[in-house]
Amino acid sequence: MTSLRTLTASGGTSEPLVTLSHVSTRIGSEFGTLGDRLAAMKPKPPERPANPARHVWVQTPSGRQAGLLVAWVPGADGTWWGRVAVSDAPGEASLQLLAGRLLSPAQQEAGEPGVKGNQPG
Repeated sequence: MTSLRTLTASGGTSEPLVTLSHVSTRIGSEFGTLGDRLAAMKPKPPERPANPARHVWVQTPSGRQAGLLVAWVPGADGTWWGRVAVSDAPGEASLQLLAGRLLSPAQQEAGEPGVKGNQPG
């Protein structure tokens, strides 16, 4: 291997440099491509807590179901998603991320801001 030297500002030479050649940018990994790993490192968009939590109706294929909106989450395409607690079975509930267009206010009091689809209320 040939040793490379560079000229410094004082006219002397620096220590030998190591040059890498034939390094693949497509090295396989169990964690995905470099692009996938870099994308996973990006901070997630902040959630906007619904304070106080709001009762909402969730539109489902079989009708509507009661839910409790606890936060709004911005989508990558500019739409808003609601983090909603819904009952899965008697005595059981789960948090689900649902499209804002599927949510509507369960009850709106005079002067209270309502839940609007696709944006935080």
